[in-house]
Amino acid sequence: MNILKLYATELKTKESTPKQLAEAFVMQELADTINAFKSEYENNYEKRFIIALAKFHNKIGDKFKGDYMPIEIDEI
Repeated sequence: MNILKLYATELKTKESTPKQLAEAFVMQELADTINAFKSEYENNYEKRFIIALAKFHNKIGDKFKGDYMPIEIDEI
């Protein structure tokens, strides 16, 4: 099932609000991007950008009304 249909189903069954689904989507996209980038960076500026993405992910997660896995900054 594609992600759009999955989120639509959750909305239809009232399992989540549109805001919760948007937050979950953005956090997942950030986590995927961070995981891809953290093995590719070549300098401190690139690393700082990845850390900023991770902090943004965690900031969204702190306000998220569901379970989320924070990204450990010291593992980047």
